[in-house]
Amino acid sequence: MRNVDHKEVLALRASRAQIVDTLGDREFRSAHIYGAKHLPLKRVLHDARYQLNPERPIVTYCRDNL
Repeated sequence: MRNVDHKEVLALRASRAQIVDTLGDREFRSAHIYGAKHLPLKRVLHDARYQLNPERPIVTYCRDNL
């Protein structure tokens, strides 16, 4: 695991990386990266195995400073 900046997130998204937003429902509705999958933090460990492709890179974020 490593930290990436905004530009790298956009480049990863363009190369088909899966973007995962772990914010709560209200925060996700008000602001998120376009195309991000919504897996709230309290459910991410359970839901990730069903909603993410392990063959593709995954970028996870919780607070949006973009």
